[in-house]
Amino acid sequence: MKRFLLVAVNVALVGTLAWADLADAPPDPGEQARHLHRNRGLVKALVDGSLQLAGEQDPLRRADACNEVVAQFADALGQAADDRDGDRAAELGLHLRDLLEQGVAGNLTVASKNFPLDSPTGNQELLKVGKRVAEVSDPLELRLRRAAEAQPEFQRALRSVLDGRVGVENILKKRGLKLK
Repeated sequence: MKRFLLVAVNVALVGTLAWADLADAPPDPGEQARHLHRNRGLVKALVDGSLQLAGEQDPLRRADACNEVVAQFADALGQAADDRDGDRAAELGLHLRDLLEQGVAGNLTVASKNFPLDSPTGNQELLKVGKRVAEVSDPLELRLRRAAEAQPEFQRALRSVLDGRVGVENILKKRGLKLK
């Protein structure tokens, strides 16, 4: 059942990515090909991440796998910021938020139940995953803040990234852990 849901969620994300760059009117075939080419790395990251998740039972390793996909989306979002592509940034920000909340934070929630609150090893492992989120999101937040000065779409992307990160931070806070 988990695998079915995982595949269904990723198919929905891939489908959304395929249309993430679309305006109101459908693009011509050449434009569609450019969109697919641009999203190829993200589609690959989603497929590879899904396969890794499907074969993994340990929630900490699942959170790590989600972090790998988060890093790919963060790179694409940062590139959208550099390219001043506000619509793409807003769309990718929503996907990144979902990956952080449902993937990383969701698996950290499950993993945290496997360790007593005072477990040094458990807390260290949970914090390690959280720090990876910070390593990826901190520089991205700076890029988005700079871009948001010029275009409001980047403010939406930034808000999405911050919202996703809060989900991860809240799980750590419940255990008395902080990223910084």
